[in-house]
Amino acid sequence: MDEDDNNQPAALSPRVLLYDIVQQSSNAPDQQVQDTPGRSEARGNRRRYSESREVSPHSEDDIMVENLKKRKKRGSVKISSPTQSQKTVTPKKDDQDDDGVMCPICYEEWDMSGVHRLTSLKCGHLFGHSCIKRWLNECPPNARVCPSCKTKATMRDMRFLYAKRLRMVDNSEVERLKTALEETITKKSHLETEMALLRMRYEHQLTENSKLTREIRRLREQTEMSLFDNTDYYMEKNVEIGREAGCRVIQFGKNSKTLVVSQKSNQNLFPGYGVRFVDVETLRPTTFMHMSSRSIRDMAFDNEAELLVGASLEHIVKVFDVSTKSCNVVLKCPEEDHPMSKMIWTSCFDRTRDHAVIVGCQNGRVARFDMRCPTTPQDFRPVIDMASIPPDNTLPYGGIVVCTLQNLWLYDFAPHGLPRDITALPVEGPFTAMVYSEINKYILITLRPSQAANRHTSQLIVGRLDREGECIIFKITNRFIGSTSMPSMYRSTFINVEQDTLVAGYVHSSKVLTTWSIRDDSRQQIISATEPILDFSSFKVNSQTYLGAITDTKCRIYK
Repeated sequence: MDEDDNNQPAALSPRVLLYDIVQQSSNAPDQQVQDTPGRSEARGNRRRYSESREVSPHSEDDIMVENLKKRKKRGSVKISSPTQSQKTVTPKKDDQDDDGVMCPICYEEWDMSGVHRLTSLKCGHLFGHSCIKRWLNECPPNARVCPSCKTKATMRDMRFLYAKRLRMVDNSEVERLKTALEETITKKSHLETEMALLRMRYEHQLTENSKLTREIRRLREQTEMSLFDNTDYYMEKNVEIGREAGCRVIQFGKNSKTLVVSQKSNQNLFPGYGVRFVDVETLRPTTFMHMSSRSIRDMAFDNEAELLVGASLEHIVKVFDVSTKSCNVVLKCPEEDHPMSKMIWTSCFDRTRDHAVIVGCQNGRVARFDMRCPTTPQDFRPVIDMASIPPDNTLPYGGIVVCTLQNLWLYDFAPHGLPRDITALPVEGPFTAMVYSEINKYILITLRPSQAANRHTSQLIVGRLDREGECIIFKITNRFIGSTSMPSMYRSTFINVEQDTLVAGYVHSSKVLTTWSIRDDSRQQIISATEPILDFSSFKVNSQTYLGAITDTKCRIYK
């Protein structure tokens, strides 16, 4: 202490001593005022607390005096003179650093231990323990608040902190940037995951696109090779022909676009059998034409599809005019012929000569009639089915292919029109039907299952006639497997499409309509058909190809 302080009377109180110390400090010439609004308010609060309470002369006042002395020695407290109190003083760096070590109530440094140790309230503000305790004790119980933020506080909210110096750094911007960085990293991770998923989907779509492209190319190639959008058939319409069983033969006249189906007559005045005409535009049955008292076994159109000839297990063959629906010619076998020769099973027009009709009899004999002389036979040759072949490189003058129940014969015509050679084609029966295609010159033969021939299923054989030197041979190109059973003499047919030819037949054991491809030598399609299909006919109307099929009572049209 200074000498002036020692000369004070002993009776003076500690408050007088505190005043003298302050006065001496204010007389120092090199000291400036370090006063801020916060400190002035805290100092005023401290004075009010000292005046409002009863102070012990040797306890808290002594401590405050000693603290003021310490501040005076280290120069942290600078009190200005009355003449300098109005001057504005810029705080020094040391005073700015005191914010982390000083109590905001007494502006003294807090300690690591003792009565003035570092203490915090639940709001987070820091004080000396003795100062905040005295503050809370002197406040009414219901009005105890934090001196800094006025948040409600209690004695229980005081907590000791073990730190000598605190410094708060404003890192809100850093925290905000950290949060933004984390969000950006998370978003980037999500985007990378989505990108990986999209890349996988893109690769999958590329694979699917490649597969679909190949499939489209394949379908386009098939479309270019076919007249249809595809080679599969479906039922277009089920045409009701008659109420009673009796349908046996279906034929189509290309030039006149006439479709005819044999059926049993529904009229009591005209019993027997005839043909029902079907309109190919609407696929509806129209006119009925009576033909015979017996079941019709075979029918055929001439080249212009103006005449229709039918065989009905009789000794006569009738030729009908399609336009007038009337019978023009009746061809009758001679009386001296054997009775079995009079049972005519099949017939067709001779495409190499006008006015000629060829018939096949039950005993295997073949006869050709001239419609101008109906009762005069031209010649006789050993049949069940037959077809006239126009002249070509193999048969310069045309010929006839005759199919009996057990053999297949070729009649090669000479220039004068009579058979020059009769050749047995190397195919073993029994047979049920034969079809000749003028477009591609294929011959389709339907064979029954036969134990004698060691054939357990029916077969559909496709072949062509060819000439090797002076001999004519039959080259088999395709052999399709059919049904294991054949209770009736089912017929098959060709379906001519662009760059391919299909074979249509009924498989009785599976009860399905089946088509085979000659080009691919494979089965093309299977269509369910619970009723046996006895005969087929393929025809084309308005660039659309149809397949007609008949059962005992119905005519089904496929396209």
